[in-house]
Amino acid sequence: MADNTTKKTVEIEYKKKRLTEDDIYVYLVLRQTSGDSTAQLAKRFGVTPTVLDQLPKREFFNNILAKFRADGRLDYIRSLPLDINSFPTLLNERWAHYKWGYYISTLGRVGSYKRRGRVVGAGSYSFKIMKPGTSGRGREYLIATLQSEEGETEYKLVHRMVLESFVGPCPEGCEGCHTNSIRTDNRLENLRWDTRASNTQDRVNKGSSAGSLNSGSKLKEEEVWDILFYFILRGVPTQTLASQYDVHISCIQRIVYNAGWKSVNHKFRALYV
Repeated sequence: MADNTTKKTVEIEYKKKRLTEDDIYVYLVLRQTSGDSTAQLAKRFGVTPTVLDQLPKREFFNNILAKFRADGRLDYIRSLPLDINSFPTLLNERWAHYKWGYYISTLGRVGSYKRRGRVVGAGSYSFKIMKPGTSGRGREYLIATLQSEEGETEYKLVHRMVLESFVGPCPEGCEGCHTNSIRTDNRLENLRWDTRASNTQDRVNKGSSAGSLNSGSKLKEEEVWDILFYFILRGVPTQTLASQYDVHISCIQRIVYNAGWKSVNHKFRALYV
C-alpha cells in the first residue's frame, strides 16, 4: 500500500498536467545542479512555468518534501555540486566559481546561483546572468555587487574577477590592464596583470589617458572620481577602497574627506552632492 502511495500520480489541477513523486525528485535535483531557469525546467516536464512556480502552495508538494527530508534525500540533493557546464554559454565561453554563489566567465559575464522565489529547499536556487554597474561619470569600469546569504556585501571590478579566476592572484606591484584600453571589454584575452606604468602607456597609445597634474601620484584623476563615486554615492567603506586600489587607507580618507585632490572633490560634489 505504501509503495502504491509512493508511486501514485499527483494531479496538477490546472492545465491538467501530471507529475509523479519521482518527477518531483528529478525536478529538485535539476534545480540544484543544472542552473536551468524555471521555463527550461517546465519544458523538460511538459508543464507551464506557472505549474512549477505554484508547487510550494500545493499540500502534496510539501508532504513530498517532508518525506525526502525524513529519508535523507533532501540533504543529498543539497549536497550535489552545481554543474558549471550547464550554464547558458556563448561561443568559447568558460565559467568559474568566484565567491559565495557568484560565477565569472571568460567573456566577462557575471552570474549568480542564488536562492530565488518561494520554492522550498533545494528547489529555491537558480542561475541568473547579472548586469554589472559602472564606476561613475565617464569612468566606465564594470563593477559587480556581491552579497552573501549572511548579508555581507562586496564590490568587485569585473576585469579583476576575470583575471583572478582564470589567471591567478594579482602579482605584487601590478594591476588589471585592458590591452585595447576599452574598460568595458572584459574578455580574458583582452586582460592581463601588468604594472601601472604599462597600463598608463596603453592609454597613452590609445589616446585615452586623462593624465594627472601630480606626476608622482599613485592614483590618477579618473580613479579619484571612482573612489568618490563609490564612497559618497554607494557607501563603499574606505578600507574596501584602499584594498581595491592598493593604497593605504589614509590615502583614501584624504580623498573622501576633501583633504586631498580638492579640485576633483569640488567638481564631483558640484555635480552629485
